[in-house]
Amino acid sequence: MHKARFYYRIVPLRVSLLPLLTGILAGLINGLLGAGGGVIVILVLGALVRISGGESVPRSALCEGYPTGDRPGAAQKSDIGRDIPAASLMAMLPVSVLSAAQYAAAGRLELASFAPLLLPAVIGGVLGGIALDRVRLPLLERLFALILVISGGRMLLG
Repeated sequence: MHKARFYYRIVPLRVSLLPLLTGILAGLINGLLGAGGGVIVILVLGALVRISGGESVPRSALCEGYPTGDRPGAAQKSDIGRDIPAASLMAMLPVSVLSAAQYAAAGRLELASFAPLLLPAVIGGVLGGIALDRVRLPLLERLFALILVISGGRMLLG
């Protein structure tokens, strides 16, 4: 079984309410808005990594050979920041399914609304997962920040 690479070194689960509070907040936001819970998870895990000094861990055999460092010629290491989106997705997958079931039970989910998006979203998800180890971490952080700013701005301005 694969152990968490960074989380348990930063905040031991036995002594922290942070996972409980983060999970409740992420689920609540996801259920209310239909999205956004993963952002909460990413922000909390990102803050924990920064607090811990943002250490790197050895790269898995599956990822060897991809350019990863923020400096040319950097040792083959995986930035912990790259593990955060995967952790967020796995945390939010069951929450999203349950939220969608609640929307469907309330009559707010129509097949015609989301069916055209399913295949393209799956393709995009696969491509994003493949690209994750090929894109420099600072670029990913800027992209995430840009999406948050644009989304927030559109919501504030209506």
